[in-house]
Amino acid sequence: MEFNELKELGLTNGEIKVYIALLNLGLTTKGFIAKKALVSESKIYEILERLKDKGLVSFVIKKKGKKGITHFKSANPIILKEFLNKKKQEIEKEETILDSILPSLQAQLNSKEKEYSAVIYEGFKGIQTNNKEVLEMLTKNDDWVAMGIRSDKPKNLNVYWINFLKQRAQKGGKARILFVDKGTWYYNELKKIKNTQIGYLKGISPVAVIITKNRVMIYNYESHMSCLAITNEEVAESFKGFFESLWSLAEKD
Repeated sequence: MEFNELKELGLTNGEIKVYIALLNLGLTTKGFIAKKALVSESKIYEILERLKDKGLVSFVIKKKGKKGITHFKSANPIILKEFLNKKKQEIEKEETILDSILPSLQAQLNSKEKEYSAVIYEGFKGIQTNNKEVLEMLTKNDDWVAMGIRSDKPKNLNVYWINFLKQRAQKGGKARILFVDKGTWYYNELKKIKNTQIGYLKGISPVAVIITKNRVMIYNYESHMSCLAITNEEVAESFKGFFESLWSLAEKD
């Protein structure tokens, strides 16, 4: 029996073999352990040391004349519970440390975002990644505007955007969406979302453009789905001005 499940607890293949061998052998020396576990004697001491550090192996020194011979014994498997609890405590400690430094790290990111950056997020997974980042940085005071929105995307994409915009609405701030078509199921569903206003301006748009905070996102749903995210205050202000010009001409709904 290999007990590969122990890998999920953080044990290596060698550690698993040696621990299981010790469970079967009882108190014994490293030579017998190596033979039973099918592990080379050159590695057995290192593996036993790691298992000792994990609390899964103990040892005693038996005297044979003047010479002492080290014998090893496996800990009761119930100790694996304690081993797992220790790992949980370490993770909780790491989470506490991360929570304490996260504001400072975020401040570093925000200072960099004052500069210019352009990132391409490829595929649907990439679009989801970008949008998760946007949700994280939005506050109740941030508006979200979109133009060139059309309904003839695959339905699963439209369903995804409906769910995303509902999450965005929970963060606060208003959304204005400028469609190039109207009266569709997608169009009508977005109208129902709180703090969301829909406008219509007939046209043809191969891409959708979304602006929020200092970020401009250009979405392409054609042969190679992607999102180009440009982070720059001046660029964002320029696109917002263009949006406002189109919005003033649009039919509001």
